[in-house]
Amino acid sequence: MIRKSTINLLNFGIENEDYVILEDGRIDYPEGQDANSVGYSVNETWLFGNQYLSHVFVPLDADVREQSRQINDSEELSPLFGFTTDISDYSTEITGLTNAYNTYARGLHCGTMDVDEAINPSCI
Repeated sequence: MIRKSTINLLNFGIENEDYVILEDGRIDYPEGQDANSVGYSVNETWLFGNQYLSHVFVPLDADVREQSRQINDSEELSPLFGFTTDISDYSTEITGLTNAYNTYARGLHCGTMDVDEAINPSCI
């Protein structure tokens, strides 16, 4: 189980070095410091672990986690939630598209493949 101290370390760095805890429980940079001068400043609480276990950085409200939880708990699920289509009638087309993607995508994305040589324009 990930501990709160580990999540805060990953999100904000070392307490009293990269961030300080304020009286209201939120955190901020130490006096005279900012994101450019502290040694560690990721501040992406959604990225590491459970964001509800991490500190709240100024200027967010101290209760922003509770606000978020209330929004999440009060929303209705879309009627499309869990929808899955039956693709069995399209297996040949999907195989062809997958093969084309696997053949050309890396070279085209990286610019290592000559488009004019790799793809015959008369087939498009």
